[in-house]
Amino acid sequence: MSSFKIVNIIPVEDTEVRKILEEHWGSTTIIAMDRVHTIEDLSGFVAIQKNMAAGLITYEIRKNTCEIVTLNSLIPRIGVGSELVSRCIKLAREENCEKIWVSTTNDNTDAMKFYQKRGFRFRQIYPDKIDEYRLKKPEIPLIGMNDIPMKDEIVFDMVLHS
Repeated sequence: MSSFKIVNIIPVEDTEVRKILEEHWGSTTIIAMDRVHTIEDLSGFVAIQKNMAAGLITYEIRKNTCEIVTLNSLIPRIGVGSELVSRCIKLAREENCEKIWVSTTNDNTDAMKFYQKRGFRFRQIYPDKIDEYRLKKPEIPLIGMNDIPMKDEIVFDMVLHS
C-alpha cells in the first residue's frame, strides 16, 4: 500500500497547485504542441503524504484525447509519478479517450525513460520548437537538465483500448 493518497484538484482554487507550477514550470502557464495552457484550463490529481503535496499531475481532455500537461513528483522514488500517471490513464479510459499523450523537452531524459517504461511510445520530435515557445514564455531556460541546451519538443503517446 502506498504511503500517499490521490485526490482530485481544481487548480484555479488551489494555492498549493499554483505554487508547484510556479516553482517547477516557471509560471502557471504551460506551452505544449503550440497550445498555451493556463491553470484555469487544467484538471488534475495531487498526491498527498502527511498532509503535504507529494506530487501533481495536470491534464486536459479535448475531443477523444487526454493530454498530460504537467507531472511533478515531489518525493522521488516512492511511486508518486507512476500512480499519478496510472490515475490519469484510468480517467482517460473512463472518458472514452482514444489516446493519452504528453510532450517533454530534449533535455529531460528522465521523463523520456519514465514514460517509455509505462507504455508510452515515442511519436514525434519538433526540432527548435522550444525557441518558438520562449517568444510566448521567456522564462523557459536556455539550458535544461544535465546542462543540455533545451531546444526540441518530443511527444509520446499511448493508444488506449477498451
